Amino acid sequence: MNAIAKLLSTDGFIQVNKTLIKKIGLHEAILVGELCAEYNYWDEQGKLEDGYFYSTRDNIEENTGLSEHYQRKALSHLYELGIILIEKRGLPAKNYYKIDFNILLSVIETSSCQRCRQQDTESVQINNNKQEKQVNKNTSKEVLQDFAFGSKKSTKKPNLYTKCVQLIDSYDFSAWGNIRSMLLNYLNFRLSVKDKSLYINMWKGMLNKLANLCGDDIQKYEDVIQYSTERGYLSFYEPSNNYSGSVKSKPYEADITSEPAEENQLFVRHKRGST
Repeated sequence: MNAIAKLLSTDGFIQVNKTLIKKIGLHEAILVGELCAEYNYWDEQGKLEDGYFYSTRDNIEENTGLSEHYQRKALSHLYELGIILIEKRGLPAKNYYKIDFNILLSVIETSSCQRCRQQDTESVQINNNKQEKQVNKNTSKEVLQDFAFGSKKSTKKPNLYTKCVQLIDSYDFSAWGNIRSMLLNYLNFRLSVKDKSLYINMWKGMLNKLANLCGDDIQKYEDVIQYSTERGYLSFYEPSNNYSGSVKSKPYEADITSEPAEENQLFVRHKRGST
């Protein structure tokens, strides 16, 4: 059984991780906890299908109190982050969920590291204040300036844009024609959306989602990136079958379950054999 799923699962009560509330939102954190509990149940039964498991909106609402509306919003956000993968299976179509524990763990670890860095910074500031009080009052201003502006200079930390570009380069898109430049163009757009902040883990999840959608199909990469950029989407989505530069189809948020399984391809990520 996955240790993270066991830690975050709900069993007779709603268990919500405080770190996830701060990083991804209250409803999202509640939904992750419930899906982890269901993951544990199906894992114990030995009925996971490549990590996917079945659940219904009624079951989630009964266990969490989240209505269909709030479930849609939370699932859409978790899907964008790459934490939750969703597939339509069977007739009638049913939602099957999969949790990407690597991305989920990176979100939790990032917050823990930030708290550690903050504590270390506060500790250093306290020590520096003590050292400054011990400096001889008769020390000349020149000596103090030499101490403050010595040869050792702090290295400037890379900003968010630089980190996002480094993530793009880690996928070696530079060898794939225009894909890198198209991703940089999309990144500039995404960072320009002021009311929808972008985090490095969110960008990592979006790139993982893009890679899962497109595999080794270079043309599909170009179509998905262009389509998402033209529509101003906050994540990557597949274009409709008749896409030719003029975009008409809906993103995942528009509808979770209304389309038939064979038409709704927004949740499909490299099907792994028949189910």
